[in-house]
Amino acid sequence: MDDKDVEVMPGINSMLGCRLRQQGFCKAYAVLGKFLILNRDPTIFTDWLTETCGTNIKQARTCHRSFMEWCEIHL
Repeated sequence: MDDKDVEVMPGINSMLGCRLRQQGFCKAYAVLGKFLILNRDPTIFTDWLTETCGTNIKQARTCHRSFMEWCEIHL
């Protein structure tokens, strides 16, 4: 995660990243924190992403899957 911007997350483009920043999620680690707070639940997290920045289901699932893989490796 380091200090990467939200646009580098799989499934998140620049428009979605801008919307996330407007909601206070400027860095990928901030979204990862929300992912962990939501207990890594695929439905809750994808719904949150859709409500927060307007992802479609494919984009939200891609982001969820990438966080799951990251957690398996690093946590």
